Amino acid sequence: MLAAAMQIKTFILLSLTAVALVFSSDVADPFAASGKEDQKQKSDSPATEPEVRENDPKNLNVCYEVFSMPIAQAADLHRKGLTEEEFYKQVVKAGKIERFVVLNTQADGRAMVESASEFIYPTEFTPPQFPESINNTTQPPLPACPTAFTMRPIGEKFEIEPGFLVPDARFLGITCNVSLTSLLRLEKWAKDAAEVEQPIVDNQNFQISIVAKLGSPQLLGTLNPPFENGVNPRKDQALWFCFVTVRVIGDSAKAGK
Repeated sequence: MLAAAMQIKTFILLSLTAVALVFSSDVADPFAASGKEDQKQKSDSPATEPEVRENDPKNLNVCYEVFSMPIAQAADLHRKGLTEEEFYKQVVKAGKIERFVVLNTQADGRAMVESASEFIYPTEFTPPQFPESINNTTQPPLPACPTAFTMRPIGEKFEIEPGFLVPDARFLGITCNVSLTSLLRLEKWAKDAAEVEQPIVDNQNFQISIVAKLGSPQLLGTLNPPFENGVNPRKDQALWFCFVTVRVIGDSAKAGK
């Protein structure tokens, strides 16, 4: 009986082992299959670029150009009533470029460029002194002496402040300040020992607010620099056309291309 019991126990153990092997071969690991499927989907899906939204912060490229032309020729060209783009082409073709400035700024920031020399001149003086005569000899007076000075920038300044951006229409509201300061001459004041020299300065400036088309040159206005004044070496009576072109950096669609 002991031998029979051992045989029955061995048979039961072998049967359980066979059942376990059957279940282990027929049932797959759900976690392993899911991991392989996820890896396959990741490898098949293409890499996507981050979405660029219209309300994302933007930088602007600002190009400021100045062209000169004889004033009579400039007046005749303006009277033709050309479109903005055609007028710019004619000015570039017939005019002489005077200034070319490029600035990068935030769409909601302000940009400014200034090119000027510092002209320092006196503003306050001590009056001339008349010393007493020595041995009945009249002494020459001491001239007026400057005691305070100030500085005046002589040159040009361009400033732009972008406003609202209209993505669909590709337009941008901008406010521009343009100024030109020229030294005309030094003029003498008073006479004899009280004589002093003071500068005569010509200042031209304008401020405008317009809606500019992105990527297209826009005429801001004109300047009339002085000529033949003894200080300015220019001999021609020229008119300056001031243009600005604004583009959104990295956006070729809005750059007019």
